[in-house]
Amino acid sequence: VLAFALAAVFSSRITRPLRRLVTVARDLREGKLDRRTELERADELGELAHAFDEMAAALEQKVEETQRLAVTDELTGLANRRKFGEGLARELERGRRFGLGLGLGMLDIDHFKRINDTLGHLAGDQVLVGIADALRASLRNIDLACRYGGEEFALLLPATPGNDAVLVAERLRAAVADRPLGPDGDLHVTLSAGVATYPADGETAAELIRISDMRLYAAKQGGRNRVMGPVG
Repeated sequence: VLAFALAAVFSSRITRPLRRLVTVARDLREGKLDRRTELERADELGELAHAFDEMAAALEQKVEETQRLAVTDELTGLANRRKFGEGLARELERGRRFGLGLGLGMLDIDHFKRINDTLGHLAGDQVLVGIADALRASLRNIDLACRYGGEEFALLLPATPGNDAVLVAERLRAAVADRPLGPDGDLHVTLSAGVATYPADGETAAELIRISDMRLYAAKQGGRNRVMGPVG
C-alpha cells in the first residue's frame, strides 16, 4: 500500500508535469506556438515550467513579427507587393464565388524624381510616409493599400464596382493634393491614378494590373493629378 501511495505521489508531483512539458514542446515543434504548460507550482518544476512558457511566448512573438515584416513595406508600414498579390488573388476568388465586383487602383506620385533631386531622399521618404498616412486615413478596413514599388502605390477595393472605385481613387487624389508634406510641411504633391475593375476590365490579376497601369499612363499623359478609370 505504501509503495502504491508513493508511486501515486511521484506520478502526480513529477511524472505528469514532465509529460506536460514534453507534450507542449512537441506542439511547439509542430507550429502550435500558442501552447503553454500552464503549470503553477512553487518548486523547481514550477520554475522550469514558467521559464518554458516565457520562452514559448517570446518565440511566438518573434515568429509573428517576422511574418509581419515579410508582408510589410519597411518605410511606410503599408502592405508590400507580396501581400498585395496574395490579397488580390484571394479577393478575385471571392468575387468569382459570390459574384462581387472588385476595384484595383494604381497610383503614382507626380514628379517624384524632382523632389529627390532638389530636396534630397530624406524629404522623398517623408513624402512617401505622408501619402501612406493619407491612404490609411481614407480607406475602409476591408480595403488594402500597398506600396507597389518606388513612388507607386496600389489599392485593392473589395466589393467596389467601377464608378465607386473611381470615386475612391479621386477622393484619395484630392486628399493627397490638400495634405502638407515634407520636412517643414510646406510641400504639396499630386497623384495620378489608373483604375480597373473586375469583371468588366478583366478576370485575372494580370489583366487588371495591365489595364490599371495603362490608365495610369493615360492620366500622366493627360496632364497628371487626375484619375482615369472605366468611365474616364
